[in-house]
Amino acid sequence: DKARLYGSGFSGGARGATRLHYMTQKSLAGIIACGAGLDVRLKPEHINTLYFIVTISYRDFNYKEMMKLEPQLAQNKVENAYLLFKGFHRWPDAADCTRTVEWLDIHAMKKKTRATDKTLLESLYKKELQLATQLEKEHRPDGAARGYQLCLHLFKPFLDTAEAQSGYDRVIKEKKYKKFLDKEAKRNKEEWEYIARFARAAQEMKTGKISRRSLSHFKKYMGLAYLRDKSGQKKDDYDAAWAVR
Repeated sequence: DKARLYGSGFSGGARGATRLHYMTQKSLAGIIACGAGLDVRLKPEHINTLYFIVTISYRDFNYKEMMKLEPQLAQNKVENAYLLFKGFHRWPDAADCTRTVEWLDIHAMKKKTRATDKTLLESLYKKELQLATQLEKEHRPDGAARGYQLCLHLFKPFLDTAEAQSGYDRVIKEKKYKKFLDKEAKRNKEEWEYIARFARAAQEMKTGKISRRSLSHFKKYMGLAYLRDKSGQKKDDYDAAWAVR
């Protein structure tokens, strides 16, 4: 079925899938990109004919890149969905991989390249709604908001999604959610600052401005001890994930 050709890959394989789509005259209907985004030579407008699904871990070193890509996809009208999970730079587990394939099925129903299956849609909506509700109960407002929003994105054309809309409206009004957004913006800013600082120091080492004997000064300058301690703390898993990255 040439209307339903899909690509997937992990890390460089994800980038390769986007390159394959571009080199074959945009032949794919969707891509599941795990742990990375676009080929370095491509921009969002090069994939605006397909459904782009991203899976990324909070502790993945490509996390910041994928978060930066998300609004760019929307601006270029690239239909997309994100699945965030705990872990490092790796494939999601089997259950999450299965979810992303189910999302491709739902998207095919929207595009009328697959027959609409109301029973399947109702079953999948119930499943995704339960996952969002569980995240809300676990006091993870970011995940809950994303989960409810995903339900609206996937199922609104087919089903009554009032419960998902109510959940989304409830979560984004919470102080916890607004606090998360503020802290996430701060973490993002600090992460880019650390990367820039490391790049400067590495360049100085390469050019001989910092001798190899002054590695202790380098570690102090980079705040590596602070990052190490932060990565092991359990009070705020998001802060720990930031430090690991």
